[in-house]
Amino acid sequence: MNENRFEVTGALLKWIAIITMLIDHIGAAFLDQYLALHYDAANYDFLWNLYSLMRQIGRFAFPIFIFLMVEGFYYTHNRAKYFQRMLLFSVISEIPFDLAFNQKEIPTTLSATTFLEFRSQNVFFTLTLGFLMMWLVETIMNFCDKKIAKANEEGRLYSGYFSLKIIGLIVVVVGICVAAETLETDYNSVGTLAIFACYLAKKFKAPYFVMMGATVAVLILLVPSELPAILVIPLLYFYHGKKGRNINKWFFYLFYPVHLTIIWAVRMLIL
Repeated sequence: MNENRFEVTGALLKWIAIITMLIDHIGAAFLDQYLALHYDAANYDFLWNLYSLMRQIGRFAFPIFIFLMVEGFYYTHNRAKYFQRMLLFSVISEIPFDLAFNQKEIPTTLSATTFLEFRSQNVFFTLTLGFLMMWLVETIMNFCDKKIAKANEEGRLYSGYFSLKIIGLIVVVVGICVAAETLETDYNSVGTLAIFACYLAKKFKAPYFVMMGATVAVLILLVPSELPAILVIPLLYFYHGKKGRNINKWFFYLFYPVHLTIIWAVRMLIL
């Protein structure tokens, strides 16, 4: 019976995140602008309802990406390389993101297109800041825990190190949230707080569905339109840490800038 039990793997979660993100971005970067240009179309109501549905489906993607990144943070063999890779793709993805989402007006020619601007930055920056936040918090926690353990062995008071842990945690989390707001990253400080909630759940060895529940709870509390993301939580009840058929990591990273570029190119050709 166990062999036939439904199980969610890491690979399946990645595919769900990729597909729902693609649906969301087709709605946000293509259909939204199509509706703006064809507001008098006979099928406008149908397309508007389709657009709304696509955006709701898209709410599934971000919490899954957060969960996968938190898991990756704990199990990667080299956090420095992981961080560098995320930062690299944050930069690589910015022009495709701006082409897809940050046009000041709907361009009709290539010369009228804005290739790079800084009103908002892509979600890779949010995830990268979240990764940095976890790394800094973990470093401070480990340092203080070692000092507290040593103080215990020597029979000394360690209240100062406990205070340092609390202060360090607050400074790092607030600092990263301020950075996300200043850079105007996608999901901004809401995203970094959701990452921190998922990290804390992992830190306290909570079940996977509780990790996702904490992530989604923060998103919904701070941005009520994220409510459809609640449907992702039951998926994690069937996840047991297995990778499944692995997706090439470069495909997983490249999909984000490549699909945004394709959506922009199609929009330029059709609209």
